[in-house]
Amino acid sequence: MDTVEKPTVPNRTINWTVIAVGATALVSLTGRFKVEVAGFSVRPEHLATLVLAAVVFARADGRAAGLRALRHPVVLLFGAYLVWGAFSSLLFSPRLTKSAAILGWLGLDWLLLVTLLSVGAAVTVVRRLSGPISFAWAAAGFLTFVIANATKGSARLGTQFEYNHNLYVAVLTAFESNIYATFLLLWTLLFVLGTMKGWRTIAAISIVFPLGLIAAQTRASLAALGAGVALYVAYEAIRQKRSGQRNLALFVAPVALLVGTAVMLGAFKFATGALEQEPAPPPVKTVQVQTPQGTTAVITVPVAPGNTHVNLDKLSATDEQSRGGTLDFRKQILILAAQDMHGANLWFGNGVNTYPLRHDRPAQYGGGTGDLSMLPAQILYDAGIVGVLILSAMFGAVMWRTPPSRRPLAAGILGCFLIASALTSAFWFSPIWMMIAFLMQPSAESEGGPASPPTPESVH
Repeated sequence: MDTVEKPTVPNRTINWTVIAVGATALVSLTGRFKVEVAGFSVRPEHLATLVLAAVVFARADGRAAGLRALRHPVVLLFGAYLVWGAFSSLLFSPRLTKSAAILGWLGLDWLLLVTLLSVGAAVTVVRRLSGPISFAWAAAGFLTFVIANATKGSARLGTQFEYNHNLYVAVLTAFESNIYATFLLLWTLLFVLGTMKGWRTIAAISIVFPLGLIAAQTRASLAALGAGVALYVAYEAIRQKRSGQRNLALFVAPVALLVGTAVMLGAFKFATGALEQEPAPPPVKTVQVQTPQGTTAVITVPVAPGNTHVNLDKLSATDEQSRGGTLDFRKQILILAAQDMHGANLWFGNGVNTYPLRHDRPAQYGGGTGDLSMLPAQILYDAGIVGVLILSAMFGAVMWRTPPSRRPLAAGILGCFLIASALTSAFWFSPIWMMIAFLMQPSAESEGGPASPPTPESVH
């Protein structure tokens, strides 16, 4: 069983560190909000990262720990990806400010990782917040889902309209429903994997968590949940066999979560009749759009109940499901992306965040600004084969620098993240980097294998 060292707070300074880490974890859930500053989108999580870094590096011991963190292999590889992405953008980006916006966001993620690797045991507050966040995120999402659909959109705070099922789905303060579901998955798995829970906690999370997935109405999240639990169970079984220790209690919570989710989702489908009939078609509106070839096309797009305006640039990924299916839409944009991935661009990339500058959304899917939101394809398009190799090495280094007893948890978290990001990428948002920092935090128990050196805070 993973033994987590409690955050030590022997004085007011370290207490502020723990508070700052906890606040950053909570603020990381607010990716939906942003303000435009000098043409760049600034989100609350960006400001929280800067505040946390200021709190940590204002102290001499924090700066010393930060210098050690700069030599961490994961930090070095992530930094190498940023440098390579900048190089590719300088060579090929048609508009450097667009590339700089995402490079800057990733740069703040890099700073967050360095900072969290410098705070010692204070980073374990991320794990301790995972339970409250999971319960609150799922329950609040389901509540907004019920209210929005019961009122037919009159009270739709924290939701967006999803055209495939003709329902309002939960987003809360996340960027969109797929990101909401991804956050819910990651925080819940962080809560249940690698620890023993009481039966009341297991029963509660097995009921409340599926409510959040029902509220999100995303299919990719189910695949990500199954993959995350399967990877954890397999890795933990191998670890126990090699160590000669048997602790079946470590399998109870994740298996119960998976079974509870299947039962709850099945009950929802049966109760709503979704297994017997297709949802009623949503209202539609005929609009004219410009195709990438410069011609005009007349298409019919759905609109949410009570709305008469269609903003084609703001149509979410779920909207495409009602006009050919999600898989068909993904296939079409991959075909467009493949046109630019040949020769030097296949190896060097096309520049970070440059797909929307070269391709519009296919006209049959509403036109407007294009979006390549599938993480594997996005990394290959932006930074080429070299970029994919750098990030693959980085995730491998995460597993290597994670203490052995926590590696099953790491396998579940990272597997879940990669599957969820195959259709909608949460790579830029800070929760994944907070979890990576926690995973690599040295365990309180004596373990073999490589681990980050302790900071002054962790040995007080």
